[in-house]
Amino acid sequence: MAIDGNGYAVLTAADAWHYNVVSLNTADIGAGLDIPQAQKKNCPDRESHRQSRV
Repeated sequence: MAIDGNGYAVLTAADAWHYNVVSLNTADIGAGLDIPQAQKKNCPDRESHRQSRV
């Protein structure tokens, strides 16, 4: 998984038509950052590009 400068994560192993869980390991992130949502469920469909903003 790679996260670009806009906050989009590119998943190479996302399953289409099934819920995929994307989560960040917050243990390695600095103490001064606030991560309101470290986990998100995403279900890619025909219209999506398999990208999820976390």
